[in-house]
Order: sequence, then structure tokens, then C-alpha cells
Amino acid sequence: MKNLFELKNARRVMVSMNLFEHNWVAAQPGYAIVLTPRGEHGEAAWAVVEDVTFRLNIVRDVAAAITDINGVVRVDAVTGPYDVIVLTEAHSVDELGKMIVSKVQLVSGITRTLTCSVVRL
Repeated sequence: MKNLFELKNARRVMVSMNLFEHNWVAAQPGYAIVLTPRGEHGEAAWAVVEDVTFRLNIVRDVAAAITDINGVVRVDAVTGPYDVIVLTEAHSVDELGKMIVSKVQLVSGITRTLTCSVVRL
């Protein structure tokens, strides 16, 4: 599945009290929620997405949005206490922290993160 929910041309839309889940990185990249005004093949310059209310929804298992973050090397769905393990690379611990706080934690569906550094002995 490419996207769980997508609006290409919409006005005055309310998306409320839904469960969006299981959007994984596979053969085709996709995102859980996509709001992009466009027509087929880039046509329809009149297309708009405006006045959209997205409230009281639950978004789960959304690894695809993480893959496009600069510095993310790999995203794996796993079983156990975590849903996803993300391998990242950064030039410094400060840069890694900024990426986690300003990008990863802002992805819809992320409720918490745990950062573990790889130490080569």
C-alpha cells in the first residue's frame, strides 16, 4: 500500500476518529497521511487542498515517513517492545540529537524514542 490516506484536490474536509496503521516501507515508498494538491501527471493547476481538519485520529506503524529523513540509513519493522528500529548516521552526537528531536520525533505516530549509540571497540 502506497499511502493510507491521501487528498489531492479537497476543500473543507474533516478527518476525525480514524485508525490509520501498518504503512511499511516495501517495494513502493509511501506515507501514512499525504496532503498534496495535484492532478494526475502534474496536470490540473486548479487543484487545491485547503481547510483540512485532522483530529482525534490514531496513526500507527508508520516507518515510511522516517526513511526520507536525512541521516536515516535503514528502517526495520521488528517484534517485541518496539515497532521500528532506525539506523542513523551523524557527524556528531549533537547532530544526532538534533535529528531525533527536530525530525524523527515530529513524525506523526511517533510517541517516544530511545537512542542507543553504536560503540566500536
